[in-house]
Amino acid sequence: AGSGLLTSGGGFNPFTSEIVNSAIRLGFLRTHIRKLKTVYRQRIEIFCDHLKEYLPGHVVFEVPEGGYFIWVRFPDDVDTNSFREAARKQNVDFHPGSLFSHRKELKNYMRLSFAFYDNMILAEGARRLGNVILNKLPRLYG
Repeated sequence: AGSGLLTSGGGFNPFTSEIVNSAIRLGFLRTHIRKLKTVYRQRIEIFCDHLKEYLPGHVVFEVPEGGYFIWVRFPDDVDTNSFREAARKQNVDFHPGSLFSHRKELKNYMRLSFAFYDNMILAEGARRLGNVILNKLPRLYG
C-alpha cells in the first residue's frame, strides 16, 4: 500500500511484460518453441512406444499431434480410480478421466502427461503403469 510503484498504476507486470516483449522481438521465443516442439515430439514417440509395449491390447490411445497429454481409454467397465492408489505406490501416477467430467463420466479414461518428464522417466513410467494394470486387471492381458 505504501509503494509508489503500485499506487501510481504501475506494478511488476509492465516490467515483466517488457522482458517478454524483448525476448519475442529478439527471436528467443521462436527458437525456444522450435526446441520444445522437437523435445515434445521425441517424448511423445518414446512414451507412446513404451505404452504400446506395456499396456494391454484392450487399452487404446491415439498418438497426439501436440499438447502435453495422452488420453488412454480402457474398456467401459473399468474405473481407473480403482487402481490409482496402487499406481502411486509404484511411484507412477495419472489423472482419472472422471476428474475432467462435471458428471463424473469418463471413468474408464486416464490422462497421462509427457511434457515434464525426460525420456528415461517416461519409459520407466510406462513400464510401472503396465505392471500395475497387469496386477490389478490381469483379464485385460488375456
